[in-house]
Amino acid sequence: MSTSDDAMYRHLVAGVKDYAIYLMDENGVVLNWNEGAQRSKGYRAGEIVGRNFDTFYTPADQKLGLSARNLKHARANGHFADEGWRVRKDGSQFWAHVRSVRKGTAPVKSSVATSTPSTHRPIKSWACRRAT
Repeated sequence: MSTSDDAMYRHLVAGVKDYAIYLMDENGVVLNWNEGAQRSKGYRAGEIVGRNFDTFYTPADQKLGLSARNLKHARANGHFADEGWRVRKDGSQFWAHVRSVRKGTAPVKSSVATSTPSTHRPIKSWACRRAT
């Protein structure tokens, strides 16, 4: 990607307000943060950049090691998709659709998360997936 293409891409991502878009390193540490991520998760970039993305998982899912398992899947397969409960800065929970992708053999590079305003998802299905 040329310098001008890179600048246009950064401008595009920065302007997205309806989707949380952020880059992570291979360990799940947040490297950057867009306005959509701030709106949906409540953290300003200075508060979350440098922290691990497991911050967004519920305490129960953290205890299960779900974030590490999801990151491992993304590394092995080049992508990861899930939906489940995530946690905002204020502690409130929301249902999110999460996608993580990487390019080529590079580490996990980007994660795009979208959240739905309702919580009427198939909770039984979600609970079963967490148990495996």
